[in-house]
Amino acid sequence: MVAGKYGIGATAESVALAGAGGNDLVANTSKLFTPPNGAMAAVIVTNAPASGVTIKVKWNAAAVVAAGVGGWDEVLAEGEVRVNPPGLLISKVALLASGNATNGTNFQIVGWY
Repeated sequence: MVAGKYGIGATAESVALAGAGGNDLVANTSKLFTPPNGAMAAVIVTNAPASGVTIKVKWNAAAVVAAGVGGWDEVLAEGEVRVNPPGLLISKVALLASGNATNGTNFQIVGWY
């Protein structure tokens, strides 16, 4: 999904964030992803081209977010990428997909400390 494990200007390999109860997304069901070792300085969410889904992102979500609730920070169409706002350390990310999505195939969420 992401070309290499190094982001622009990064000097260390990216680390995958882990999803609660597995890393794949189920249609219209929010899932919380957390870094393995504390807050990250940069997190990138990638929605693959031809993934067939739209993905909503909530940076530093306190908990999973219901499908019908507003307040999402980002909405990614197929082929789009989002990076957390500069200066915002990320401890949790809620993702919601419009259909089933496999991590590493349809989408990817990685970060750097």
